[in-house]
Amino acid sequence: MWYSYFFIASDVASLLAQAAGGAVAAAALKNHMDAKPGTDALIVGIAVQFLFNAKLVREYRSNHLEQFYKVKFAAARAKKLFGWMPLAVTIAVVAVYICCVYRVVKLAMGFSGYLYEHEVYILVLDAAMIATCGIVFLPFHPIWVFGKKNIVKSATIKQNDDEQPDAEISM
Repeated sequence: MWYSYFFIASDVASLLAQAAGGAVAAAALKNHMDAKPGTDALIVGIAVQFLFNAKLVREYRSNHLEQFYKVKFAAARAKKLFGWMPLAVTIAVVAVYICCVYRVVKLAMGFSGYLYEHEVYILVLDAAMIATCGIVFLPFHPIWVFGKKNIVKSATIKQNDDEQPDAEISM
């Protein structure tokens, strides 16, 4: 679990670095200043994102960490899309947060506010974000990433049966 926490956090941090870099670069360009610091932050964010999804990290997981994982889920971990699933979930979560923040600000401005009156914001910050969530999970549907035999029901988790060494996962 700590492995997952670390890599999900690094993905979120890299996305935040990219967003901050883009904001700094855009503000600098708008004010006719040097956009290099913002561009550098974008590059760092992309590099961090690439680094933690790189082949070396996947090899480390399979060579050194595999012994700590449950054997019955080895087939799911071997699938090509498995290592990219945290990134897909992170993208979807960030998209939903953007949409939620937009909706709160839009409502706070009122029905005659700037965001209500300009359709581009609805299309980009609302519709595109929700579409992103749907599109991300086209290739990353849990059945394709984990396989049909590796579906863990919430009842199994509530009973803590997934932590039992020899327990069968209910299907």
